[in-house]
Parts: sequence; C-alpha cells; structure tokens
Amino acid sequence: MTRILLLEDDAGTATEILLELAVAGHQALHRTTLAGAADAMRESAIDAMIVDRQLPDGDVSAPRPRCPIRPPRRRRCCRAHQPQ
Repeated sequence: MTRILLLEDDAGTATEILLELAVAGHQALHRTTLAGAADAMRESAIDAMIVDRQLPDGDVSAPRPRCPIRPPRRRRCCRAHQPQ
C-alpha cells in the first residue's frame, strides 16, 4: 500500500482526490498547509505527494527558505495543472 500525502486547500478537490486514491487502494493523508505537510512528513513515512502549488501559507514553487517541504533526492513530478 502506498502512503500518499495530499496537500490541497480546496475541500471539494481534496474530497475527489481522496476518494480516487482510496478506490485505487492507497492510504492517503490530507493536509491543507505547508506547515501541516511538513509535520506529516516528520511524523510518518510518505511514499508520494500530490501538491497544490498555491496554499494559504505559501507557494510550493517559492525559493526553498520559505518552503518547509524538502523533496526526496529522487523524485518524480507530474503536474496536472499548469497556469497559462
């Protein structure tokens, strides 16, 4: 079972994604802020993340000193939504 951290502040979007992850057999954790995601990553092993870029406490694409999330050394990134 893959442990996936969903970092999404929109409740409707999060609900849909969490349902799809459950149907696919994954265990998902949901957080709505960068700080919450950082806490979740310290508390348990995470295999993958689905991340909303713009969150209430920051932008994931911001320079690293402002973003408490440190990606693993090897990562695969899939961006479903690219702003035009």
